[in-house]
This record gives sequence, structure tokens and C-alpha cells, in this order.
Amino acid sequence: MSDEFKVIKEFECHGKQMVTVRIGNAAHVMTLEEWHKIYDRNHQEKWKAKVD
Repeated sequence: MSDEFKVIKEFECHGKQMVTVRIGNAAHVMTLEEWHKIYDRNHQEKWKAKVD
């Protein structure tokens, strides 16, 4: 997965917070919760413990 992440848009859909994110050359729509999981997993330098 590319290290280039950019949140393009945040919106609400059926009561869920959603985001459109540019990852590399592709755009993805996902819940804000999913985005935080993906972003945090790829930026582990902020963590005390690392995950493989």
C-alpha cells in the first residue's frame, strides 16, 4: 500500500461518519472507523508498541 494518504471528503451516510480517501493513485470510500484503523496501522511510529 502506498504511503501517500489524503482525506478528500468527510460526510455522513445513514448515520455513519464516512470519508473519501486518496491512497496512492486510487480513491476509497470507507467509514471513519475503518480509516483510523488503516491510517494508524501504517503510521506506527506514533505507537509505543509495534504491530506486524
